[in-house]
Amino acid sequence: DGYLSIDPVLITDKFNIEKDDVNDLLNIIRKLDPPGIASKNIQECLSIQLEVLYPSEIIAKTIIDKYFEDFANHNYSKIINKLHCSREEFNEAINFIDKNKSENFR
Repeated sequence: DGYLSIDPVLITDKFNIEKDDVNDLLNIIRKLDPPGIASKNIQECLSIQLEVLYPSEIIAKTIIDKYFEDFANHNYSKIINKLHCSREEFNEAINFIDKNKSENFR
């Protein structure tokens, strides 16, 4: 499924390398093609894909990064209040996420 199923700490132990080195390497791998590979979960995967493929989609990335639980639970009014954005701006970001997760996100 493309997610990293092993805890990075186990990698550091098995290969006797520093945790920071493992994390730095994972950050590089996650930005390769397809972006988001070796992520911990869907939130991290979507965040990396937005960062790499659509860096100008700031509202969409903020929704995924900071308000993912509210997004997943459809607490949209709560997110709009926290972001101080218009309903239209929010809807554009949500439509972008929904459209692109099926078209471009792996």
